[in-house]
Amino acid sequence: MVDIPVIFSAPMVRALLDGRKTQTRRLASSPLAKALPDDRLWVRETSMPAIDAGGGDFRYAADYDTAGYRRMADLHKWTPAIHMVRRASRLTQVVTEVRFERLQDISEADAMAEGITSEEVIVGAHCAGGVHTEVTATRYFYDGCAEEGFESAVDAYAALWDHLHGAGSWDKNPELVALTFTVHQVNIDRMPAAEVAA
Repeated sequence: MVDIPVIFSAPMVRALLDGRKTQTRRLASSPLAKALPDDRLWVRETSMPAIDAGGGDFRYAADYDTAGYRRMADLHKWTPAIHMVRRASRLTQVVTEVRFERLQDISEADAMAEGITSEEVIVGAHCAGGVHTEVTATRYFYDGCAEEGFESAVDAYAALWDHLHGAGSWDKNPELVALTFTVHQVNIDRMPAAEVAA
């Protein structure tokens, strides 16, 4: 069993906390390509030391909306995820499956497991709540919502991939590693042995 750090953005951390994200895909050149079942990943996310006495030793960007994030930044500097120390991590993932595949091989179910959400919405509705028609349909979103949404979870994931890796990255269809995992809301060094074995 090996412990490997892994970086997630605030929206993806929220998906992990909500139980919506149980997979991640990384380029085949990533250190995660060496992961095996039962290896543990400790999540690195944007954080800061606690500046008050209550609620633990750290604050996490994923727990704040935009206004709260800025308000906290006025009090103390946020630490980028790449610099998070192991003891600050609050999420541990235990790898259950490792697959190597091309990016565009992702299925609808896998895209949903990446944290893509589906909602019954008004077609033409925007994030701010504007409504353009009364016809309803299932739409798919990443990062909460994206204009009118997408017709499939795969389309939403393709847009997310391009957002993270640059325009046109989806079309390149690179080889990658797809990890499936269980999420444990506990620091990796405080994880009970029973949970590791589960």
